[in-house]
Amino acid sequence: MAITAEGIRVAFMTCAGSETQTNEEHTRVFGQYTQALAQALQPHAPNLVTPRTIVSARLAVSHVTYAEGWHVQIIDALTEEEGLREQARRKQHEITHSILPRLRPALERIDADLEREGTSHATWLAHPQGGKLHEQAMAAWRRGTLTIGELFKLQPMAIIGTRS
Repeated sequence: MAITAEGIRVAFMTCAGSETQTNEEHTRVFGQYTQALAQALQPHAPNLVTPRTIVSARLAVSHVTYAEGWHVQIIDALTEEEGLREQARRKQHEITHSILPRLRPALERIDADLEREGTSHATWLAHPQGGKLHEQAMAAWRRGTLTIGELFKLQPMAIIGTRS
């Protein structure tokens, strides 16, 4: 199952709803961003869903969004309000320089951490602060057939967003 820029765009627009205001520059920048996300997520698509593969895919999204500067570019395209632009730059800097470097090592030890905490993969995957998987995705996971690409098809915001 391919993860496409169009699929990402639709997922974001569905999540954001009709209240989202855009302009020509935002549409252009957002199109480039969704292409970058699709390219970054494609290697993850065939991987079976586990806590490690979900976190790895989410880290790829965060890297594209923040380390590659798309967060600021999107905000800049949406508003000329300098306060919002500066807030986006601060957020991007904090995530790129403080949060992402700590998450990469956490990814490497996620299985050991879950075992130490006594948390099963199923519990983490279904938890709202873990995998956030809905019942249909959990059923596919229990069958051993759920890939990151299929999860994106069923529940894209479990991969690309904070809401699902």
